Amino acid sequence: MAGGKQKKRSLSESSEPAPTCKMSKRSASAASKNLKEKSFSKSDKSDLIETKKDRFVEEEFLAVRMTAGQEDGRPNRRITDFILHDESAQQLEMREINDLFITGLILPLEASVDKKKEQGVRCEGFGRIESWDISGYEEGAPVIWISTDIADYDCQKSAASYKKYYDQFFEKARACIEVYKKVKKSAGGDPDISLDELLAGLARSMRGVVIMHKP
Repeated sequence: MAGGKQKKRSLSESSEPAPTCKMSKRSASAASKNLKEKSFSKSDKSDLIETKKDRFVEEEFLAVRMTAGQEDGRPNRRITDFILHDESAQQLEMREINDLFITGLILPLEASVDKKKEQGVRCEGFGRIESWDISGYEEGAPVIWISTDIADYDCQKSAASYKKYYDQFFEKARACIEVYKKVKKSAGGDPDISLDELLAGLARSMRGVVIMHKP
């Protein structure tokens, strides 16, 4: 979106074939309460970025309220330095399982011009995650969103300890974008491409991404 951060759109508002994963609908209040009663170990907390300017709250709705901008409708936020985990604080890859929670730094959707003045609100063990989906097809780069009952979150940079889990999922999202680019005519692709050609082209594209990201 020109001139600002792209907001998450509902499927009815978007022409993008956004893959979406919905978690089974059942009450997670008990699991969330149990998680908040569990404390993260010192080693877990050392993996998270701690700065004096970041505030901390226990409830997600407060963090969302404290990072509100000019918006109407469902809240959209950015989240960074995050970990996805179960109620025992065990880190997990984003996948279709029940009761997956979030610990991270919640930020307004629109980034501040002055990064030094940008304030986030840290919240631990909130959620649970009800669904995730991918946008960014037209832009050619994946944007991963995770949603709770309260808000939608644009996933930015994960915590260092969670990077190996998140990178695996992010590469799957990137593969979705590459397939879209190769079959969507408006993106320069060929709707009549054969499966063999598609797979070969996808392999080349993903290999190029790996090479560019080598240290």
